[in-house]
Amino acid sequence: MGKSKKPTVQQCACHELGDMAVLDIGDESQEVFHHLNQMRQRGIPQWWLSAYRCCVCRQWWLVAQEERQNDIFCLRRLTRKEIDRLLDYNDWPSDYDTYEELLRIGTEAGKSVQFIDPLHSSLVRTLADIAREHPMITIPEIAYLLHIDSTLATQIARFAVEVDGVVIDFKY
Repeated sequence: MGKSKKPTVQQCACHELGDMAVLDIGDESQEVFHHLNQMRQRGIPQWWLSAYRCCVCRQWWLVAQEERQNDIFCLRRLTRKEIDRLLDYNDWPSDYDTYEELLRIGTEAGKSVQFIDPLHSSLVRTLADIAREHPMITIPEIAYLLHIDSTLATQIARFAVEVDGVVIDFKY
């Protein structure tokens, strides 16, 4: 019987990523996540945030999954000090702490999803969550983060105020 080969660093995708990466959920991220194992999940209120470790090169990653609007993963390579603080004290880096930050990253990376019926989509719930994190968010900020025009942003904002009671600044 022949000896089995040990995996090499080149067999994982970590070496191909920068210290920060934005990946589309789906085909683009499958190769990267093939060797990543979830080690910790942040939990409520940052339900989108986890820490992963590569089973090949042992690199740790802070991973945020933004699946409501842009369908992306935001990854950041963790330092040894950050890993130790996470494991010893459950002290998480503050990157990706708000869903608004994930939307901003998606926007700046040129990611965008269009909804057939935006008023009956995840946009309303997403806006309500953002408005709770950022009271008095403005219509232009909403339009930018959700990749929609100001008219639709206003409609969704009015619906979110009515349904969820959030506070939004309707001045332009």
